[in-house]
Amino acid sequence: MQIVSIAAVAENMVIGDGKDVPWRIQSDWDRFRELTTDNFVIMGRSTYESIGRPLPNRTTVVVTRNEAFEAPPAQGKTRVLVAHSIDEAIRTARTSRGSMADDIIYIAGGGQIYAQTMDKVDALDITWVKQTPEGSVHFPEIDENTWFQIRREEHGTHDFTKYVPISHTERLTLIPGTVNDVDDWKRIWEDERIWEHDPERIKLKDEQDATDRLQAVTRGWDENSLDLWTIRLTETAEFLGIGGVQRVTLENGDKVWMLRFQLLPEKQGNGYTPEMISKALERVRQVDREARVRLLIRPKNAKSIALAEEAGLKRVEERQDAIGKTVYLYQGWVRQISQ
Repeated sequence: MQIVSIAAVAENMVIGDGKDVPWRIQSDWDRFRELTTDNFVIMGRSTYESIGRPLPNRTTVVVTRNEAFEAPPAQGKTRVLVAHSIDEAIRTARTSRGSMADDIIYIAGGGQIYAQTMDKVDALDITWVKQTPEGSVHFPEIDENTWFQIRREEHGTHDFTKYVPISHTERLTLIPGTVNDVDDWKRIWEDERIWEHDPERIKLKDEQDATDRLQAVTRGWDENSLDLWTIRLTETAEFLGIGGVQRVTLENGDKVWMLRFQLLPEKQGNGYTPEMISKALERVRQVDREARVRLLIRPKNAKSIALAEEAGLKRVEERQDAIGKTVYLYQGWVRQISQ
């Protein structure tokens, strides 16, 4: 279950004056309604009271220290629940719905609630309002070393944007992949030492194929708050390879996370891949606690088999791939594999 902060923010980070917002943008409100309908929305008591009524067809969790605060009775799909801390609000949402990545908990304000959840959310859905109004309530700083803008849609008076986290390990910086990285990613896809063993899957067809692949990665980040990273050495920003997890739908409709990784051959053997895998599994736990993680490996790829087993994945099947070659299927439930 993803947790996403959703807010309309002015250029000076103002989001309101504690009672109201200093703009009226109908398309932003329409988008808020479309995204949050049938999901959970967490907000502080002041924000809830400023709206003046329960949000239709949503479950609103009101965070308040006031033990006497009473929620109105549910009306169909319109519910209001009460929590006395952020952690309690998130637990309430998760236990009431589940924990699959298709479900989203939206954080909807106010300023203190946004600030207290910045280290808990998986993405930021920000409408940037091209104004600099006065106001006493602000959205927290969006640190470009922590948050990566994966999408921006310009609409004249405002822009719709989406930010996802930049992840770090002891030595690595893991940046969501986009078409801006195409030259580095092509170093993987065009390296004969890599694709000679699996050319049908790795080797590029043409220049457009590279762009298409990275656009698909970007869509994955936008939809699931998780996909493949560009792996760089933190100390020097040197490109090392690509890796992460991608959410795919099986023929029976089930959804799983496919673990993928490929370092430049000259960068292998330094322990970078296990660092990346550990962070990828940690991130999967955050957005989908009931996830299955899978990895397809050629039988002769002893290094990848060792990495899969080290991560806690088990070999469950031998199968033929689309071109008739044998692959091993390794799999594990994210709640069971190594922490």
